[in-house]
Formats: sequence, C-alpha cells, structure tokens
Amino acid sequence: MSDDTPIRLRVPPQDLDTLSVFAIRPEAAREWAASLPVANPQVVAQQLVTALDEINRCRMQPELRFNLLAGLQENLLIAAASLSRRFLNQPLVMPEELRKLADLVTELYSLSVSAYACVAIETLRERDSVRGMNPARLVCESLLKALEYSSRKLQLTFEFHQPVEINGWLTLHQLFALAERQELANIAIPDADGESTSITRLYLETVMLGCCKPNQLRQADQTTVQRILPKWGHLLKLQRGAGDDTLFVVDLSRDQPPLYSTLYRDGDVSTCRWIETTGLVACMRNLLDAGKGHGRAGIP
Repeated sequence: MSDDTPIRLRVPPQDLDTLSVFAIRPEAAREWAASLPVANPQVVAQQLVTALDEINRCRMQPELRFNLLAGLQENLLIAAASLSRRFLNQPLVMPEELRKLADLVTELYSLSVSAYACVAIETLRERDSVRGMNPARLVCESLLKALEYSSRKLQLTFEFHQPVEINGWLTLHQLFALAERQELANIAIPDADGESTSITRLYLETVMLGCCKPNQLRQADQTTVQRILPKWGHLLKLQRGAGDDTLFVVDLSRDQPPLYSTLYRDGDVSTCRWIETTGLVACMRNLLDAGKGHGRAGIP
C-alpha cells in the first residue's frame, strides 16, 4: 500500500435525514428522473442540482447513495450535453444567459464529484455496511466516477480559457492518491461502450490535458485533444521515480497542474508521480511522418 500522500478529501456535512425530491429508494430516483422534462434541459439540470445537493447532505449507507446516483446519471449526462451545445464554440465573453448555463453544468459536475467521493470515503469507513456489492469494487467505481466528473469540470474550465478554481487540481490528485493507496488504481473497469479503463489511465488522460497548454488552444482544438487522448492513454506511464524519459511530474499533495520535470525543484518527492511519455511521442512522430506525404498529420 502507498501511505505517503496525505488524503484530505472531505465528506459534505450530513445534515439531512430525508430527501424532498423523492423517497430514498433507487427505484424512486429512477422514476423521478424519468418524469423530468427532457425537452427542457435547463430545468432538468436545475432539478438535478437540487437532488444532488440533497443526496450529498443526506445520511444514508454508501451503497444506497451510489444506487441513487446511478438512477440520475443518464439524465444528467444528456442535460449537460444539451446545455453545452448552447454555450460552447461561442465568444469567450458570453451573454449572461449562456454564462448561467455554463455555471449550471459546472455545478452539476462539482456536486457529482462530491457525491461519488462521499460514497468512496464512507465505504472505506463502513465496509461492513455494504451487502450487495464488493466494498472494494464500490470504492473503485465511485472513485472512477468522481475522477470522470472532475475531468469534465476541468475540460470546461480549459474551454473557457479560465484559471482552474482553487483545489481543482488538488481534488483530482487526491482522488487518484486514494485509489492508489487502496491498490485500486490499475484495476480494469468496463465502461458504457464495452471498453475498459482504469483510474490511473483516466487520471493520466486528464492531467495530460493540462500539459497541452490549453490556454493557447481554440475550443475546436481542445475538443480534438479530448477526443484523441483516450485512444492514446495506453501509451502513457505513471511511475514513482524520475527517469530520463519522464517529461512531466505531478505532486499529489499540491493544488497545481503537472510541471515539466526539470522545473520541479522542491517538495517531498514521495508524493510525486512522474509521467513517462516515450510511447506517446513515438506515436505522434510516426503519425506526423505518415501524414507528410498527404499534407496533414495522420491523426485518427
């Protein structure tokens, strides 16, 4: 086990005993979600914000919280995608109405990160309360979900060319550190498309977005990077020690993006992980060479 990185993730205050939006049952959550006005994604998102906020604050077993969240996922993703189409690829100085839509999607992602982190932390505290699912699997899937929403939130920040909010990077690092400590980071987990991923791979794909100088990329270019990185994730490696080919470093205890290894001067190296990019660089060079004869890079 890895115990060198302090974990400072916090559970939202548990100050509710019941939910106002639906009964505390998975089937009730699904029925409520099915009744939402899908033709009006803004209303759907607003109601989901209320539901997620209450789920985060309500006292319940972690497995039940996970199942309630599962009943809302499809509607949440559809609403976020619908609203994103309205405010992406717009002037960076957006009208107030579009700005509010972007903030609404960001809040959905933030609440989802908190909700799934809460499931993971409470499962670790109350393993014996989990009956219908392997506790380790519940922690693993919850941390993967939390990382996914943290990644989506960072992507929005990059697309708007805004600074990452305070603790934005730290939350991402801490979610990974917790998975690493529990020896869950490299477990393959099937995704909705039948492919498999892992917490390490998703984490690497996300931190690599921060290595692409997103503040200098147009939204369309960022979309291309986001689309390609999952296909190239297997070419990246995360390791504990620095090597000749480790181009970037992340400090899991600090609220900062990945840095060039040569620029990392201080800090406790026991909390650092180095990113080895040799395979990715070789792939990109091959694509560039292959595309020269066609006047373009051979990006898939």
